Amino acid sequence: MEKNNIPEEVTITPIIKDLEKLVTKTSSIIISTFTFFFRQFLNFINFNIKQLKFIIPIVTVGAVIGFSSMKYSPRNYVSTMVVELNVDAREQLSADIAYFNALIKEGNTARLTALFNISPKEASTLSRVQLNAHSSYLERVDFINSMYKNLDTATHKHLDYDALLKERNPALSNKFEIMFFSTDQKLFEKLEAPTIKFLERVPELQKMKTTAKRVLEYKRDVLLNEMANLDTLKKVLNKVIIEQARSNSGKSTGTSISLGQEQRQSGMTPLDVYNKYMHYSEQVADLERDINKYTTCYNIFAHVNDTGTKYGYGKFRRAAVVGSTFLILLYLTFIVIAIINKSKQINA
Repeated sequence: MEKNNIPEEVTITPIIKDLEKLVTKTSSIIISTFTFFFRQFLNFINFNIKQLKFIIPIVTVGAVIGFSSMKYSPRNYVSTMVVELNVDAREQLSADIAYFNALIKEGNTARLTALFNISPKEASTLSRVQLNAHSSYLERVDFINSMYKNLDTATHKHLDYDALLKERNPALSNKFEIMFFSTDQKLFEKLEAPTIKFLERVPELQKMKTTAKRVLEYKRDVLLNEMANLDTLKKVLNKVIIEQARSNSGKSTGTSISLGQEQRQSGMTPLDVYNKYMHYSEQVADLERDINKYTTCYNIFAHVNDTGTKYGYGKFRRAAVVGSTFLILLYLTFIVIAIINKSKQINA
C-alpha cells in the first residue's frame, strides 16, 4: 500500500476555510435578524410615544369599564358537594340538575325559594348548577374490569379502554360532583340539606333502595343462620372428641357425625368450623355496612364549602382584560388607517 505524500495542511486548510465562512455567514444572519427586530421594537416604542394621546384615554376607558362591570355582572363563587349513589340514579340525578338550571335560567325565584328554603333575593344570586362525574383512576379500572367480564370478544374490539380510563364518564362512576355557582358567597351553607331532600323525593328510587336493603338483610339472615348451625356443629364435634378421648379411640382419623337419617364420615375439625365461622362473620360485617348505606339513596361523600371559592375574573383582572382589548382594537384601527392611506398614495 502506497504512502500518501500530500501534506496535512493541504487537506485540512480548505475544510477550516469552509467552516470559517459558515460561522461568519451564520453570525451575520443572526446579527442582521437581531438588528431588524431591535429596530422594529424601537419603531414600535416611538410609535406608541407619538400616539400616547390616543392610547392613554382608550386604555383608561377600557380599564374603567372592566373595573365597573362588577356592579352589573358580579363575581361568581363556586362550592362543590360530592354525592355517592346507593342506587342506579344517574339519569334521575342528571334530570334533577337540569331542572335546577331551567329554574335559574327562567328566573323562577319563587320555585327556587320554596325548593332551597331561601329568600327570593338569595335565589336570584344563583347562576347555575353543574354536574360532573367524580371517580378516581382505580375506580374506573374496577368498573371497566367488571364490564369486560360481561362482554363478548366481538364487543371488546370496538371499545377504546384507554380513552375510557382517561375521561370521567358518568357511566363509570357512582360518585358525582354537584357544583353550585352563585354571586352570594354566604348562600352555599343553605343549599346542601334542601338539595339532598329534593333528590331523595323520587318514589322509584325509594323502592329500589328498599328492595336492595331487603336483599342484603336476607343474605345477612342466611349467614347468621349458618353461623348458628356452625355453633351447634362445634358443640357436637367437641362432644365427640371428648367421648373419643374417654374411650381412648385415637386410631380414628376422622370424626363420625350423624346428619339426619344418613351417616357419613367427615374430616372437619373444630379448627375448620372456627375458620368458616370467622369467614361468615366477616361477610356479615360487610353486609351490615352495606345495609347501613341504604338508609338513603344518596350518601354525601364530601360536604359543600360554606363560603365557596372565587370563580372567574375579579375587578383588576377585568380592568386589565378590557383595557388590553381596547388597546388591541386601537392598534387594528391604526393598521387599517395606514393601509387606506398607503392605497390612496398608490392610486394617486
